[in-house]
Amino acid sequence: MPFDPFAPPTQAATRPTGDDLAAMVLDWAQSADAVDDVELMEVLARTSGAAPERTASLRANAAYLRRDPEATLRALAEIGAHEVAPEGPQSMDGVLALGARSCRGDVAAFSALVAVGPHVPPALRVRFLYVLAIAAESVGQAGMADEAWRSVVVDHGVRTTFTMSRAAAGSVAGRSRTNAPEAVGTVMGWANALRAMSPRPVQDAATTRLTIDHLLGRGDDAGAALLAAAVRRTSPAAASLDELAARTRPAISMAGRVVPWVCGAAGAVLGMALKSPVALLLGIGAGRLARRFVRLVPSMSETDEKVWSSIEGLRFDERRGATGSSLTEVRAWPTLGLLVGLTVGVLVGIGLDGAVAGREVGTGVHAILWLVPIVGGSVLGLGAGLRLTRHRDASKVRRREADEDVARLAGAQVCRCWESDALVGPFALAYGSAHLGGARVPVSDLLPTGRPGVLLQCPVSGIRWLATTTASHGSDLLLRASAPAPADDAAGAPKGLGGYI
Repeated sequence: MPFDPFAPPTQAATRPTGDDLAAMVLDWAQSADAVDDVELMEVLARTSGAAPERTASLRANAAYLRRDPEATLRALAEIGAHEVAPEGPQSMDGVLALGARSCRGDVAAFSALVAVGPHVPPALRVRFLYVLAIAAESVGQAGMADEAWRSVVVDHGVRTTFTMSRAAAGSVAGRSRTNAPEAVGTVMGWANALRAMSPRPVQDAATTRLTIDHLLGRGDDAGAALLAAAVRRTSPAAASLDELAARTRPAISMAGRVVPWVCGAAGAVLGMALKSPVALLLGIGAGRLARRFVRLVPSMSETDEKVWSSIEGLRFDERRGATGSSLTEVRAWPTLGLLVGLTVGVLVGIGLDGAVAGREVGTGVHAILWLVPIVGGSVLGLGAGLRLTRHRDASKVRRREADEDVARLAGAQVCRCWESDALVGPFALAYGSAHLGGARVPVSDLLPTGRPGVLLQCPVSGIRWLATTTASHGSDLLLRASAPAPADDAAGAPKGLGGYI
């Protein structure tokens, strides 16, 4: 039975109290920091009941992430870290103070922050990049901020909703405006990166939605439309992705749709009337020429329009779990249905034509007697083939997803307490069910309003996990704390070690 954080808690275990409770909740707050869940981080720091000086750095970081430099400096002042020595910051709290002052418009503080970069130890590099990126955004250095976020995601592998949305938005906004293939590579690359996250966009579209919002906030409506279409076209069907694609879809020019086809059709008719293949080719050429001069998406640049056309030509193949071209891929059953329908239509046309043989009927009647059964038979055959294909594809998708669930649950049975501070998405659900399942202790009173919360304990390590949901309520979230403090009289434990090395 899958783990459900909303299920009624059991009473087989007891809730920690006193210093043990404070330490556990503070650990959860620090784990929330690892997934950039600002609201959860702040609430847990407050409800832990820990002394203010123990939570000051955490509260300062949370305030900085939500762009509140005044609250950041107030929290740092509680531990005397709001002022920076002339020789530069001596800790990450000092770096955070420089970032907060930069966000308030202190040009000298921003210069000092940038100068600190080469001297930051590797272990603190990611935290520095967070501070730098947010400060750069605040002072109008969008290019520097985009590069910092890209480094966090690409170079350091920190992929949270907070970081991925900013890195993806910055890269898509910086796509080539003159080279369509290069721009396609940028947009599709970040669409693939978003799809590779856990949870995937089809399971929880929060990261994709936030990325789109960042692009719209930068005034890049075209980039938002391109990325939304790319994620939608390369993912299985999902109502949330359909909504994003519809919300950002640009207005399509009717003239851009119709004029090239009219020119091409007119040329084809002229070629048939003149019985000249040259005229036919000229007609096709006229259609392609009209396509160059009559814009399909007037609100986009010519390069972005080419990118849009490339993305719109993609289709997600549910059967293979991969993306292909909707224009070039050949499937067996639709093709067979089309051929059978065409054959039946031809036979019906022959029969109808024979039925009116010897009668005086116009050429138009003969054309209709042939055209209607051929077109009708082809459409019906193609439709039947597509229907059968969708049914078979859906069955294969269900079997593949069931196999993936089995594989995921198998991995979730192994203890992960030694490597993970937080787990998000389907694996968090599987881990809570397969490994941490058992007694559930209610702790929702420690969390933001509306979020479920129960305490789970690892049977191997004794580590205590908070089971809740992400801020969007779209995914399961597990946050790691410490194991309970060992009793003072632990049997056989050397004094001072508490049973641990």
